[in-house]
Amino acid sequence: MAISHKHKLIFVHNPKCAGTSIINYFDMEDWGHQPAVRLKEEYSEYWGKYKKFVVIRNPWDRFYSNYRYAIMEESYYHSKIETINPNYKEGENDFFLKKAPHPNYLEVKDKTFEEYVDYFLNININPNWIHHRPQLLYTHPEVKTIRYENLEQELSNWLGKEIKLPLINPSTPKQAINPYTPELIGKVEKIYLPDVKALGYDRP
Repeated sequence: MAISHKHKLIFVHNPKCAGTSIINYFDMEDWGHQPAVRLKEEYSEYWGKYKKFVVIRNPWDRFYSNYRYAIMEESYYHSKIETINPNYKEGENDFFLKKAPHPNYLEVKDKTFEEYVDYFLNININPNWIHHRPQLLYTHPEVKTIRYENLEQELSNWLGKEIKLPLINPSTPKQAINPYTPELIGKVEKIYLPDVKALGYDRP
């Protein structure tokens, strides 16, 4: 969840939906990936005064992005090797610039995408797997829904001004690829069936 008092915006940070780019663009205070109902409690003072939005994404695309993010050795937030902050001052900033590794890296780093999908089919998604929580946790009747696939245009139209977001913390290649077979499409649909039914996205 994130908030900007300057822009009077509350942002529900759905994982792997350009959240870091949005937070940086609006210079928001960020408190991580919290469900919308929790955010409403935390920001009750501002909930009725500020505009509120969440970004949703095609469930299959988001799942693949999560896979790519989990196996990355180096990302915006994580590194295979912890990086010490050369400007560290106790009580003023963080000792590590990046914390290694991604919390699920060791579990999945050697898995192919197909193995990764099968792994999730055979477990209940642990609440600690924050990036894999269903997207419906982040939606709310009082929160504007913006689609990742048309993010800048929808956000610009909603706010009444042109928005050009920086590209920060990407986890999928710039060149579009489709890692899905018909079988994998069905498996991921099973994992996120409520999202698939509610969000209105087509299969890849």
